[in-house]
Amino acid sequence: MALVPYIELPDMPPSVQPLMQQVPPLNIFKALANSEAVITGLVELGQALRATGTLDKRLKELIILRVGFQSRANYEVFQHRQVARVLDIAPEKVDALQGSPDAEIFSRLERDVLRLTDALLEDVKAPAELLAPVAEALSPGQLVEVLTVVGLYMLICRILETLEIDVEDEDDEIMAKLPTLVAS
Repeated sequence: MALVPYIELPDMPPSVQPLMQQVPPLNIFKALANSEAVITGLVELGQALRATGTLDKRLKELIILRVGFQSRANYEVFQHRQVARVLDIAPEKVDALQGSPDAEIFSRLERDVLRLTDALLEDVKAPAELLAPVAEALSPGQLVEVLTVVGLYMLICRILETLEIDVEDEDDEIMAKLPTLVAS
C-alpha cells in the first residue's frame, strides 16, 4: 500500500487537471499529484522528451527499462514492458536488459548506451571511455537526452520504491491511452 494517497483527477488542483488529462491515470501520477510542483515538472519534462526529443524512442525505452531493472523498481518495469510492446521491442531484448549490457541481442549503440546507463547508476560521472562512443554516435542534443532520461528515471524509480506505489491492474482506460502517450 502506498505511503501517500492517490489523488483522483477531480480532487487535484484545477491548475494541474488539464495536464493530468494528457497522461494515463496511473498510480505514479496520482501519487505525485500530492505535490503540484513535482507533478507539473515531471510530467512536463516527460512530455518534452517524448514530443520534441530526437532520441530514438526504442533506445529511450531500453534506457528506461535498464534503469528500472537495475533499480529493482517493479512498478517501472511492469509499466515500461507494456510501452516496449507498443514500440515493438522484442520481448527477448527486454528480458536481456536484466543481464549484461554486452549481450549480442543489442546493437553496438545500444550496448554503448546501456554501459553508460549502468555507469551513471553507479556513479555521478560516467568514465570518459564509456561516454566517448555514445557522444560520437549521437548528436549533442541526443547525448543530453540520454543523460536526462537516465537521471529522470533514476528519480522516478526512487520515488516509486520509497513511496511503495502499487502496480495497477491492467485497466482498459489505462491501456487505451498508452499507445497515444508513447506515440506523442
